[in-house]
Amino acid sequence: MLGSYKFSREEIVNKIKSSCKTKDGYYICKKFPLYNKQLGNNIEKKYMHSRENFENKICFSKYDIEMYLEKEKFNPYICMMIRRDNYLNDILKNDIKFPLKKKLPQQNFTLSELIDTAIYFFNNKYI
Repeated sequence: MLGSYKFSREEIVNKIKSSCKTKDGYYICKKFPLYNKQLGNNIEKKYMHSRENFENKICFSKYDIEMYLEKEKFNPYICMMIRRDNYLNDILKNDIKFPLKKKLPQQNFTLSELIDTAIYFFNNKYI
């Protein structure tokens, strides 16, 4: 059924919050895209932002989580968040399979450090 999902947004947020964090405090939920689009019997309530806006998301700040659950007001930051998620996906596409806290092969940094650095550069360039 259209608009029915296996996991409610609240269940997904619990999974996000139980995920590992980077040193800068971003939750990393590599399976989020699967949780977010799996169809099932939970009918989606009215949320301000469509699930499709979060389809490339694996990295969450507390602010991103609030936006995912927002029911009252539209947040114009959503466009910048989508742009950041696409930027991160381009950078992480080959390395996301590695553990968050271990050094990446042939590198002197971890996946966590790569994510934090990419977000730092994105924020300094666009925000």
